[in-house]
Amino acid sequence: MLNKRLGSSITYYWVSRESIESCDELILGSLQAVKGTFKIHQIVSSQPAQITHREVSCFCKRLEMSPCPCYKPVTVDLRNTVHHPENQPWSLPEPPREQESVLDLCGKFVIVPYDELPYVGQVLKVVGEELQVSCMQQSGDKNLFMWPQTPDVMFYFRKDIHAAISEPEPATSRFSKLTCQDWVKFRNTFFFV
Repeated sequence: MLNKRLGSSITYYWVSRESIESCDELILGSLQAVKGTFKIHQIVSSQPAQITHREVSCFCKRLEMSPCPCYKPVTVDLRNTVHHPENQPWSLPEPPREQESVLDLCGKFVIVPYDELPYVGQVLKVVGEELQVSCMQQSGDKNLFMWPQTPDVMFYFRKDIHAAISEPEPATSRFSKLTCQDWVKFRNTFFFV
């Protein structure tokens, strides 16, 4: 839910308790606390599970989407977690590994979830068990997909990839379409958070 006060440049976002609890369930173990959170004014993330923060905001490299050295930025790796023992009831089992290597997916097309909906994307980079995916926009409910003007790039865990598919075929000068088999996979994909 988005709420913007009249005459104010501040935008407020409401995050429900259910959304917070569903995110908490995805975290194995306990995350280390980021020190000095009350003083932090800017957070930038250009690597998965890693943030760079500073007490004074700087936008000198905003077009490059990379952190700058201004105002003494501090980088925190959120992967430095404290794991609970295996016999604890809240620890989750390791997901089964598929035969296809994560590295084999680099450059391939996949179906990924976002906001409980399926998206077609291409794997740009593999970083450990995480994949950087650039997603396409779908035209309504049709088998027509196009690359957005501003790239829509996100990191996904390997376990979140629904299926690997073949490269979409050109349909028009702007749109591409999935093969019949991949279109059936796409239409039968449901994600529940």
